[in-house]
Amino acid sequence: MEDFLDEIFLLAICALMLAVPVGDPFAIAGFLGALIVVCAGCARTAARWALLLAFLACACTHPAFFAFLPVAAYRAMLERPWALKLCWLAPLAVQGGLMDASMAWMQTIGFCLAAGALAVRASRMASERRGLTRAYDSLRERMFAQAPEDAPDAVVESQEPALFEGLTQREIAVAQLVAEGMDNREISQRLFLSEGTVRNHISAILAKKDLTNRTQIAVHYYRP
Repeated sequence: MEDFLDEIFLLAICALMLAVPVGDPFAIAGFLGALIVVCAGCARTAARWALLLAFLACACTHPAFFAFLPVAAYRAMLERPWALKLCWLAPLAVQGGLMDASMAWMQTIGFCLAAGALAVRASRMASERRGLTRAYDSLRERMFAQAPEDAPDAVVESQEPALFEGLTQREIAVAQLVAEGMDNREISQRLFLSEGTVRNHISAILAKKDLTNRTQIAVHYYRP
């Protein structure tokens, strides 16, 4: 949901700050093209990539599409392949030569950088949500596995591991990944955190639970 809100915000900013001052009579075409890119965020991978690349190709040749390049830059930064993440740089290079580094071109660069920062934030938040969801899903699976076989219809009271008591949600996610045997680098990549931040979270967990090392975190995590 945050992705669409960010993209709608960028779409509105581009329309007001970039497209209108240019005064291109075909600006509505660029707006519709950017809107299609936004709506394609829920499409299949092949269709999403095709529409994004088509928009970027148009942005290389027509100012009406170039004015909405930050929207495409945001969408590109959410994709996995690095080649696709950076493909929005091509229209900037092409239009830089055509527009001779004009003020409109420099403004577009600024909005593209802001769009990239928003995309990184959105990716980080999504990764954190996946980590938390995985931790709680794993907990529920263990609780169901411990349910008595002779009472299949009994209601099993969900109880979190004692390790979770007093921890923040992010510390819970870190503890779950530590219990799975991941090192700090792997955890930082999974949760989009710096290794220093991961170390700080692990230190906080050890201090709060009066533990001495990460092995004890795993032991307390799986202790019934």
